[in-house]
Amino acid sequence: MEQNNEQQPADATLRDLPDAEYEQIRAMIYDLCRLSFDKDKKPLVQYRLGKRLRDLGFSSYRQYLKFVKEQDGGEELTILINALTTNLTYFFREPDHYDFLTETVFKPYAAGPRDARLRLWSAGCASGEEAYTVAMIMNETIPDLERRDALILATDVSTRVLDIARRGDYPLERFKDTPAELRDKYFEPADQGGRACFRALPALTRLVRFRHLNLMDKWPMRNPLDVILCRNVMIYFDKATQQELVNRFYDALKPDGFLIVGHSETLTGVKHRFEHFRKTIHKKSE
Repeated sequence: MEQNNEQQPADATLRDLPDAEYEQIRAMIYDLCRLSFDKDKKPLVQYRLGKRLRDLGFSSYRQYLKFVKEQDGGEELTILINALTTNLTYFFREPDHYDFLTETVFKPYAAGPRDARLRLWSAGCASGEEAYTVAMIMNETIPDLERRDALILATDVSTRVLDIARRGDYPLERFKDTPAELRDKYFEPADQGGRACFRALPALTRLVRFRHLNLMDKWPMRNPLDVILCRNVMIYFDKATQQELVNRFYDALKPDGFLIVGHSETLTGVKHRFEHFRKTIHKKSE
């Protein structure tokens, strides 16, 4: 899950979002998944939810919030979360992390016993580009991968982006940093509602399990992980939440496992047990 700082178009029809209602929305989102919306995000929230108000026929945010709180099952709360978490990313973003995985994780695994287990977690996977990139380099690096016990768990709080990830359909612009030979090897041309796109082939989809998960909830993994990628996610959490999350990541990893964060993130100011391995990469040493 990665929020997008998109510029909003001027639109005189957008309903004004009063400060009091904005604070209620901020508190609601924080209580649910600890996302921290600063005051400067108010125009973004107003733009996103203004569309939803028009669709539902509400004339005020007060009415909409009442509807969210009173609705059985929380369906509208899920729609609200989906509206406020957008994911504009692409394949092979921050490529040095994939080079690290190739050299430090996948090549040693390929040289090891065939019955060894390998598990990676893309935490906040957005629309799946990160997980599928990892699957590509796994395929490229581990010759007998189809006979190995290697999988990628990919999770996000947004059901909307998970639907995109499971379909595996992506427009051409998402491949701007992808070698053409890899795109053509692991994706096939397809149609996305009349728009040309590329669809992930089984060589990738068989390696990835997409699941809905709020990082603040109980995690489903029963066995320790080799690598956790949580890139460009924690910047939207406050320090207390970052510290809680980083220490849960530590406990979820195997000894000598790795946590990889985004280049816009740092663990400075967060009390943790990781050993600094290299920039944005942290190792569990026990």
